[in-house]
Order: sequence, then structure tokens, then C-alpha cells
Amino acid sequence: MLPISLRLKSMVDYIPKGEELIDIGTDHAYLPIYATKEKIVKKAIAGEVNVGPFQRAKAHVEQQSLADFIDVRLGNGLDVLRDNEATVLTIAGMGGNLIVEILTAGFSKLSSIKRMILQPMGSEAYLRSWLCENSFTITVEKILKEHDTIYEIIVAEPSIEKIYLTSAELKFGPILIKTKNQVFYEKWSSELEKRIRILKQINDKGMELSIQEKTQQIQCEIDQIKEVLGV
Repeated sequence: MLPISLRLKSMVDYIPKGEELIDIGTDHAYLPIYATKEKIVKKAIAGEVNVGPFQRAKAHVEQQSLADFIDVRLGNGLDVLRDNEATVLTIAGMGGNLIVEILTAGFSKLSSIKRMILQPMGSEAYLRSWLCENSFTITVEKILKEHDTIYEIIVAEPSIEKIYLTSAELKFGPILIKTKNQVFYEKWSSELEKRIRILKQINDKGMELSIQEKTQQIQCEIDQIKEVLGV
């Protein structure tokens, strides 16, 4: 078995058994290989836009004798997916903005998707906002730390109606804000310290009119984080 990180394994944990998977930005294809080896998915499509990673993914799938179960495809985002080929979508290790771009560009391909398991690298609030506006309910959230990096996993499913979240829920996560595990406190304590340092630097240089609005924004963020952390 090829190695798989805690982050990717945690994503696989949310794939319902017996589904058909599309993994976008598959890189080495570790996620679909693991999900197939563990007999979680019936078949998988591994999509990759870059030639080098595409070739590595293809080689890894062949080395594991899984070419009959995992179709490695070269292409941009959901362009690699044909209609009704997959029921579960995974995207990991990309910025939240890029994930939104991929989902927006390939929106028509999402009609058969029962569950999306997303792991954004930043811009989580923007991604959550897009999910809400496009009638996806966030059913599960997980925050974890691996090799000194903190990751958030967002699981979303189609809803029959538009979803509304508060600004705090968008920022911190509607589920994470309720559970608040140790990693959550670690992440947002660090974010709080960053904003306090920035605010101090601005104040030390004097309050120019051009930066008053930015200062007010940072102070609001500080107050919001303190409220959530209870400090």
C-alpha cells in the first residue's frame, strides 16, 4: 500500500461505501488508491491538470494493479468528468478560491454528486459561502493538525433549499464553532495573535485616514475571535 497522510485518510473516512468517486487534483492518486484498496468505492476517476503529476498518478495506479478500477485522466477540473459518472467528489490541498472556481466552472457536472468532501487551504469562509448560495448543506466539518499544519475538511451535500449561515458560521465553520476542539483553539488563538500584532504595528505608525477602515476591520475580527474563543 502506498503511503497516505492523516489528512487524506480523514477525507476517505467520509466517503460512503459503494459509491463512485471523482478526485480532482489527485496528484499522486493516493486518495483514490486508498479508497479503492480498502474497498470503500466501487470505482474512481483521478483527475489531474498537470502532466507530471498525471503521469505519476497513472504509474502509481498501475503499480497497485488498479487500472481496472481507477481511471486516471488529464484535464482541467471537472472537465475530466462525464455526466453521471460519479456520486462522490473529493478535492484536497487547493485554495478555497480555486475550489470555488472548479465547482463553478463544472457546476452542471455536480447533478449526480451526492456528497462533496473538500479540504481547502485557506479561504474557507468563501468556500462555505459558495456552498450555501448554491444549495449545499455542510453536514460534517473536521479540523486536524498534521506536521505542524492545520487543515479543515468540509463535507457538503445537496439541499432542496438555499442555506443561510451567519458571518461567524462562515468564518469559523457552522459545526466547528460548536465543537471547538484543541486544534480549533490553536488555529484561532494564532490568528488572534496575528491580528493583534498587525493592529499594534498600524497604531505605532499613527492613524492615517487611509488605514482607519482597515484598522476598524481588524479590530472587529479581533473582537469576533475573542468572543468565539471566550477570551
